[in-house]
Amino acid sequence: MHHFLVTFTVPEELRSLLRSNQREGYAAIFACGSETIRDVGSATRSLKGCELGFFGVLHTWGRDPTVYHPHVHFVVPGGGVNKKLDRWQQTAENFLFDHGTACRVYKAKFADHLRELGLYDQVDASVWKKNGS
Repeated sequence: MHHFLVTFTVPEELRSLLRSNQREGYAAIFACGSETIRDVGSATRSLKGCELGFFGVLHTWGRDPTVYHPHVHFVVPGGGVNKKLDRWQQTAENFLFDHGTACRVYKAKFADHLRELGLYDQVDASVWKKNGS
């Protein structure tokens, strides 16, 4: 069985907000990343109707350990359990789901999460217009 590494992060402009709100910010990265994997994965043709399992690991640094860079790495098996068919359904070895779709979904979920926390207004509007995750 093959696995994928899926990483979710935040724009550099949000790092100070997360540093000041670590519990809420880290929970948001995990929750929004998990929801994105489930939502986008289950909507992908090869995983339609499947439940996905995965785990995530939080890192708060980048390649340079002196730079604060919060992100979560999720290890996702290349398939899921199709409840209707009661069997494992595998993806292609080189494709889990569309990266661009996952980025857009994650960004929207993260913005919504910050709204719920009352932190959204602390983010400059230009941040949400940036490309990438």
